[in-house]
Amino acid sequence: MFKQSLLASTLLIPAMMLSCGNSNKATAESEFTSFEKPKDCGAYNMPYVRYDSKDAKKGGEATLEKISDFDYHKTASEASNQEYIALHTTNDFISWKINESANGVTVRFTLPDNESGESVGQKSSLDIFINDNKVKEVPLDSRWTWQYFKTNVSEPLMTVTDYAMMRFDEVHFLLAESLKPGDVVTIKKSTNDNLDCGVDFIEIEEVAAPIAQPENSLSVKDFGAKGDGQTDDYNAIIKCINAAQKSGKTVYFPEGTYNINDMLKLDLDGTNIQGAGMWYTNFYFTNDNFRSGGICGNANKLRISDVYINGYNTRRLGQKDKDGNIVYVTNYGWEGRVLYQDQKGISGNFGDGSVIENVWVEHFECGIWIAPYAWVEGKENIFTTPEGLVWKNKDSGKEFKVPAGLVLDTCGAVADKDRTKNLRVSNVRLRNQYADGVNFAEGTSFSVFEHSNVRNCGDDGIASWSQKDAGPKTPANKGNIFRYNTVELGWRAGGIGMFGGGGHEIHHCYVAEHMLSAGIRFTADFPGSPLDIDPENPMRVHDCVIYKCGTTSDLFTNWLASIDVHGSDRYPLENIQFENITIIDSQTDGIQLWGGNMKNIIFKDITIKGIGKGYKPSKESYDINAHGGKGNAKFINVTNSSINNPDNYDLEFTK
Repeated sequence: MFKQSLLASTLLIPAMMLSCGNSNKATAESEFTSFEKPKDCGAYNMPYVRYDSKDAKKGGEATLEKISDFDYHKTASEASNQEYIALHTTNDFISWKINESANGVTVRFTLPDNESGESVGQKSSLDIFINDNKVKEVPLDSRWTWQYFKTNVSEPLMTVTDYAMMRFDEVHFLLAESLKPGDVVTIKKSTNDNLDCGVDFIEIEEVAAPIAQPENSLSVKDFGAKGDGQTDDYNAIIKCINAAQKSGKTVYFPEGTYNINDMLKLDLDGTNIQGAGMWYTNFYFTNDNFRSGGICGNANKLRISDVYINGYNTRRLGQKDKDGNIVYVTNYGWEGRVLYQDQKGISGNFGDGSVIENVWVEHFECGIWIAPYAWVEGKENIFTTPEGLVWKNKDSGKEFKVPAGLVLDTCGAVADKDRTKNLRVSNVRLRNQYADGVNFAEGTSFSVFEHSNVRNCGDDGIASWSQKDAGPKTPANKGNIFRYNTVELGWRAGGIGMFGGGGHEIHHCYVAEHMLSAGIRFTADFPGSPLDIDPENPMRVHDCVIYKCGTTSDLFTNWLASIDVHGSDRYPLENIQFENITIIDSQTDGIQLWGGNMKNIIFKDITIKGIGKGYKPSKESYDINAHGGKGNAKFINVTNSSINNPDNYDLEFTK
């Protein structure tokens, strides 16, 4: 069988406690520093409690797989604490004694891929025991995992390589009878199927009863929706949404799994989607074609709450042509255009005053992407010929045939509303996405993303990108706030990334254990609106903890730090303030300034405890590393025992 055993090794030392931001409570330097998650930052109000494999009892021939150097070839590099328990046969087990009451369980697992890749995966199952009594068999499937890459190639590959990411996934389920303090939860393999199953951790929580149908609402089941996980409920749901929009009522989804074969579009102001709870109302989007899944908004005062959103999609990139072949690059709109899958859990333009809360999203290109995407550059130059559609480059005069079957628009949401502002996204779980967790883009402003968990994403976990794909008149992003979020176990780009715009604030966030990525990054890597240089309206990052982030070599062989500021000639990076931040066990530098074209960057009260922990470093790590181009920065009460400044950045240090 393929990849039956996923081996690794690591070393962990006793715990330390931190408050959010700067702390003087660090223990002595060690290879790794394990500590309890800070209680006053991150998504501290999440209702679940984690039981990690490092604290579990194991038995039979179960093995502890762990590493100490973030070797991305090893599956353990993507596990919490870089270790997990591997179950090989039905005689093996992992168990924990529980201290809380709970009836909801999430299991983070890894399972080998199919020999050929191609998003096929393999199936297995786990048995759940409470006090030695079997209470549930939980099916597992690895088809949503195992993304394969080659160095310097952005697109994931359909065939197997030795550069695999996203090797973990999750399943969650309700127990018929609640756990009680003192109960013992045990997990075993259900069958001897010759597939190793790795368990990283479980999370348990007390799940309330389903939310009853509210007053002044219409139930989708009254319009023919079954919610049985088999019937395509799309048409019934659309009928209910249309009726609710006309009558000004809420659209209610009772408990059930609703198979949906197309994108749900919300284009009337005030539409309210209400589920019975994220553990009870499941949206499953069954169509993995381009822009054929997820919820797309184009209205003011939308509300989406209390649902779980999942889908069949397993790709970030590529569209299917008429013959079912996946096309990654084509020539329309612009030459060499990369075709994104545009399967986003929630996307579109949310106008003014919308709310997204208590939503759980998994297995999309992106979890939440706020942008209209209503305009394609060069679309007016697409015309029909006897051989099919052709796009003409108006600058070069070259003509390119458009592959038959490809969709020629980037979004079904026409941008006839003002750009999104005053959006609030609260208490969401964005996990196991192929690209970003959440991205406020295309002019999204004065919006809040808060009290949420972002995990296992293949691009920036949290981002604000002030790009202009919807046309040159797209306004810059302004004044977005990202607060009290936990961003963890990502495997590309950065935990949090800011790209243009101005006046954003990031605070009380916990960014932890990322592979091939920075912790928090500001870059001019991508086109769009430059940073706002208003000195009265700076970008601010404060009261955050960054744990085990940075990388010695990302997908494009870049060296990235826990705090990474990367300038370029595209536009200057200015007016950014970092304050009261603790960096623990950075894989490379604590702070890196590179690429130049930056000024008025201020760091105040930054503690750096541990650097250079990454895999096979090609050079020395520093607390502060400034190189490439020119720039200036001020450091006030910042750990600076090691500084590298070969290109003579203007660096000012004060206490």
